[in-house]
Amino acid sequence: MCPLKKHSFLLVVLSLLALLAVGCATDTGPKPFTLASEGVTIKAILILPFRDMTSELGVDRNVRCPLCGQVALTGAVPSDAPRVLTEQLKARVERLPYTFLFSEDQPFLTTDSVKTSDMLERYVALGRQAGVDAVLVGHIFRHTERIGNRYSVQSPASVAFDLHLISTKEQRIVWTVYFDETQQSLSENLLKANAFFKRGATWITADELAASGMDDIIERFPKP
Repeated sequence: MCPLKKHSFLLVVLSLLALLAVGCATDTGPKPFTLASEGVTIKAILILPFRDMTSELGVDRNVRCPLCGQVALTGAVPSDAPRVLTEQLKARVERLPYTFLFSEDQPFLTTDSVKTSDMLERYVALGRQAGVDAVLVGHIFRHTERIGNRYSVQSPASVAFDLHLISTKEQRIVWTVYFDETQQSLSENLLKANAFFKRGATWITADELAASGMDDIIERFPKP
């Protein structure tokens, strides 16, 4: 190998090693596990505020989503997290070919006292009252902030939330997505190199992690 090519090769190797040392990536991304919207006509959607499940079910518990049964590990959820995620969602649905209405209130439905069928009926009733074809409702299970800064952390950001699109005509969930992610170093998960570069090659905040997940989810949102 000529000296010039050898020098270039070494620079590439050293650069990759440096990225492995300081970079960070993620372990999981959005997981659409139900898509049953074929044949369902939806033009107008009511968006409800995100619901904090930790305040109802406690921290560090494996719990089931009250609507779909997806299991999630709960964690710390700041008081403003539901508002932040709701605003992130509102800002991103503008790119979708639907008419959206927004509610400021989330109906109080405790998982201990309300059955899944009753919850669906309540959401369907809200949608019909608003004159829409569907209701979009989400739950927050974890919104844990990183401990550290962008270049060094003791504990990374960790976020888990879901979204459900409920048809008011068919009275059922027609689309569901679940996002559950704890940031990892690039050396821990080389398969997430794209996320590493997309997120600035640093340890990001919980709000930034949620926003990144929301971007991916909106890209997968069913189109008419």
